[in-house]
Amino acid sequence: MEIGTTDVLILGSGLAGLRAALSARQEAPDLDITVVSATSGPSGSSFANRNDALGMQVCFSDKDQEIFAREASSLAKPGRIIPELVEILTEESLPRFQDLCELGVRFSRDTQGRLCLHSGCFSPNSRRAAIFKNLAQAFACFSSKLAGSVRFLSGWQATGLLKEDSTTPKVFGAMLQQTEEPATTFAVRSKTTIMALGGPAPLYPWHQAGPSNPGYSLALLNRAGVHLMNHGFLQMMWARASDRSFWSFRSFRPGFLVRQPDGGTRAADSALFEHRTQRISHCPAAYRLADAEMDRFLLEHLNYDGFVQVHSPDCGWQAIAPMAHAGNGGAKINAQSQTSLQSLYACGECAAGMHGANRIGGAMVTATQVFGHRAGLFAAREALKAKQADRQSLKKVFADHAVNNEIMKNKTPIQKELIGRIQQSPLSDDHSFLSQVSDALDEKLKSPDLPLEQELKLESLQLILADRLNHLLN
Repeated sequence: MEIGTTDVLILGSGLAGLRAALSARQEAPDLDITVVSATSGPSGSSFANRNDALGMQVCFSDKDQEIFAREASSLAKPGRIIPELVEILTEESLPRFQDLCELGVRFSRDTQGRLCLHSGCFSPNSRRAAIFKNLAQAFACFSSKLAGSVRFLSGWQATGLLKEDSTTPKVFGAMLQQTEEPATTFAVRSKTTIMALGGPAPLYPWHQAGPSNPGYSLALLNRAGVHLMNHGFLQMMWARASDRSFWSFRSFRPGFLVRQPDGGTRAADSALFEHRTQRISHCPAAYRLADAEMDRFLLEHLNYDGFVQVHSPDCGWQAIAPMAHAGNGGAKINAQSQTSLQSLYACGECAAGMHGANRIGGAMVTATQVFGHRAGLFAAREALKAKQADRQSLKKVFADHAVNNEIMKNKTPIQKELIGRIQQSPLSDDHSFLSQVSDALDEKLKSPDLPLEQELKLESLQLILADRLNHLLN
């Protein structure tokens, strides 16, 4: 077993991870900072999404901050928000936006050079969302700024966090494994660790996440004993099964039909059209909003493959599916982006508290910059003071992680009859249905010789289901 050391270990190289690396470097130029990523180039939803564009919520005034905070609070249930984190998000959105501009990220502007501002999902009357395209160019802005001052460890994935069980539990590094054969295991000890691995969307058969996100950050956090919150809530967007392009509820109008399992058709109830205006104002399906009735109507007709055949007068027959886009929960963090464990920080989709069950469009990019900055800043400050982890402790923890560490071979696919049920589960309010899906996953987890990657993915799905069930009971 090889053992490496670094001062600040950052797991993930998306917008959150690279922002954390940049802030850590600026705070402590002499620290050894290592960024671990599955690939060397642009990846994940940050830098390789299918739209090649991202939006960022920016509060340009006190009034913007007030309205954003009020909207975030009203959209939180049945999840929770931490008001202090929402306040930080609004107050620091503008300076982090200015940082991106100085870095060279190109936000859309009109012919006069004025910033183009747009509304965001769940905030149709606002004009706070700034858009940037050409995500590879944005990635290049970060990577060129960090080149030579940060070590990039590409071609590796985290398979576990190294933790000292003491009076104050502490994370002191991570277990890594190569993404390609031979799957060599590598232990990295660090003074501080930042989780920026991305969210759970890739766990679902139908998803819109970018490449190279393993999807199992929830399991890694949970195995280490990190307190989680809101992890039962995902952004699910309806998209065409043929090319996974976005499908709009503008097609949901009189004459709209769905194909039933017996081959017959069913027309949408006229009462559903009352929600159409509100539903087209946000791309993701909503939790606890009245227009969720339209999503439930479609979910009732999902087949085993996880999609439904729909017909509209303007588009004819199409197959559409509720595709996992992003997560709204993760590790509960404080104002310093620190988790419930000492020396472990989280940002991006690995962190929670600044959004509830529903998230304003563009707020995640803002969160990657605001809390990525804070994670890097405070992790660097702690690392400057910290002592090296005891090598014997590392060997003991490695032994605990060495069991069943085949991560990239013999993958066990999700059984076909489970696909539709798993795809539906993030939006279901049926306790019995969710319990049945959970039981089915339990059986999968009992499979002998289950590769670690599959084990972590199934555990992450179970954590999402458990949180959904918990919210239904409460």
